[in-house]
Amino acid sequence: EQLRTFFKDHPNIGGVVVLNSRGGIVADFFARKGIRDKKMICVDLTVPNVRGLKDGYIDFLIGQEPEHQGFLAMKTLIEYLIYRHPVKVQNYIQLDILTKETIVYYKQFNFIS
Repeated sequence: EQLRTFFKDHPNIGGVVVLNSRGGIVADFFARKGIRDKKMICVDLTVPNVRGLKDGYIDFLIGQEPEHQGFLAMKTLIEYLIYRHPVKVQNYIQLDILTKETIVYYKQFNFIS
C-alpha cells in the first residue's frame, strides 16, 4: 500500500536505492505492477534481491561479504580477549557490484532461475 501510494504521488521518480536487505519487496511490487521504467540499486545478496536482479527489476546489487565481516568481528574479539591485542578500529572489506550478467559467477545463487 505504501509503495503504491508513493509511486502514485511521485510518478516522475526515475530510480530507487534500497540500503538494506529489503530490495526484493520493491522488486516484487514492480513485478506485480509491471513497472520496468525505474532503475533500482540494492544492498545485500539475499535470495529475493538476487531474484529481482535476475528478473530485471533490480539493476545493481551491492554485496558486502557478510560472512567475512562476521569472521573479522570474531577474530578481533578473540585477539582482544585472549591475546590482549589492541582492537583494530577499521577493517576494510571488498564490495561487489553485481549485475544480471555477473551474478552467474556467484555459484551459491545459480539455483535461482
